[in-house]
Amino acid sequence: MFILSNVLFITLVIFVGHVGLINLYRWGRTPTLTVGALLAGVIVSLLIWQKESRFTPLVVGALLWAVLGEMTGQLGYGDIVSLESGFFLIGLIALVGWLVYKNRLSESLAIAAAFFLAIWACHFVLVNLLERLGGTHPVTVASASLSIAMHALAVLMIRRSGSRFALTLCSVLLACGFWSILEYVWAWRAILRHW
Repeated sequence: MFILSNVLFITLVIFVGHVGLINLYRWGRTPTLTVGALLAGVIVSLLIWQKESRFTPLVVGALLWAVLGEMTGQLGYGDIVSLESGFFLIGLIALVGWLVYKNRLSESLAIAAAFFLAIWACHFVLVNLLERLGGTHPVTVASASLSIAMHALAVLMIRRSGSRFALTLCSVLLACGFWSILEYVWAWRAILRHW
């Protein structure tokens, strides 16, 4: 039940965030900046006053993505899917992995960072493959297969892990893999409609 509730919560957060941001961008630059500043304040507040809730780190990770990923790109402050940002992403993943391995991050910060980086990595791969290679390219199809493999790996890891921390990280992987599969299916549906 723990895993199912986490995956459903993560999927709901991603969906609501995605739809909410799309509608926010229609209002223009000033409302987007205002909401971004408010969300940044919420992130700082949640990090300072860390309450022991299993969903708080997931909310922080999603908000980090909304502010640092989606909004900065939409407002023209950076391109999170450029190849150059991919090197930065790899470096951040390595840094967070090292910090987790050395026990230098609290579990809450590690989960928030993992969620943020997982969404960024999935988005980075998906956008670059679909825009540069197209939806029917063999590498794109292989990437979709990799998303399904990520799903399977998450399920195997969940079965072997016992700690709440490991189960939450597996939930993040499972939910991001599920969301990636939905994105690929949506892109293929759009491609098939043109045929």
